[in-house]
Amino acid sequence: MFKRFGKSSKILSLMLALIMVFGLTSTVFATGEDQIIVDTSTPTDFAITADSAVTSYKSVTVKHAEGSEWPDDTKYTAYLNFTNSSIDLANVNVEVEYDSDSYNLKVNNELVNDLNIENVDFSNGYVNFTLIDISDGNEYKNYQINAGIEGTDVNLMVTFNVKNATKWLQTASTNHEDYEKVENALQGFSGAQSTPVTVKAGDTAMKALEKAADQLDLELDGASQGYIREINRRGYSGLREFDMTSQSGWMYKMNGEMPNIGASQYTISNNDESMEWGFTLNWGQDLGGAPW
Repeated sequence: MFKRFGKSSKILSLMLALIMVFGLTSTVFATGEDQIIVDTSTPTDFAITADSAVTSYKSVTVKHAEGSEWPDDTKYTAYLNFTNSSIDLANVNVEVEYDSDSYNLKVNNELVNDLNIENVDFSNGYVNFTLIDISDGNEYKNYQINAGIEGTDVNLMVTFNVKNATKWLQTASTNHEDYEKVENALQGFSGAQSTPVTVKAGDTAMKALEKAADQLDLELDGASQGYIREINRRGYSGLREFDMTSQSGWMYKMNGEMPNIGASQYTISNNDESMEWGFTLNWGQDLGGAPW
């Protein structure tokens, strides 16, 4: 079997949740003084394959400016695109490659000892494949892996949650510099808060957002540059990052849960049913996210 590979947070940045990835093998772009580094090349320390599937990889790193209090953070994902429409995503046999002399492998926190792993259940979405350093027992790297059937339509209900901004407006002083802007933005969202969209398995959550925005006549500021700064109904003001508080911005949930990977890195699969974009005033805690 394969043994050819050698050993070589408080942060879940809003950028990581909101960026769009360009279709290049390696991309670097800046937001403020931070850099976002995107890599779609095959990793050197881990690989996963399955019959009738093509594997794609993506890592996204937020590299902060020198002197920042935040540590750099990288998320690793992979997607198995099955061309066999009869595949049972609840019982997938995969083969993995990694340096088993240096690492142990856990699949959803269960230790596995074989490079051929049977009956992996992708029917509920992402599965964690975690490399554990044998020398100290610490996590070396975690790959979040999803699977889907090529060409399959996936129907999503997409909603826009502006409840936090609405609550803020109810108690804020009318003299606040953001008051009139937020009031106008919420008037626009009153008629554009949900829509069904149909996407393909293998599309990103960001692509689904763009499709929903088109259907609801919403504008996404920054999408073409790779970072969503503001969403507004055409003809109205928008809700923008850092409006109302220094911890505000747009974040998203899939199937009621907040992923810890960005929308451009989240690959939609056959099991996905809903996507919610919510405006947070405190880094996602008011949307059900974990405390920072």
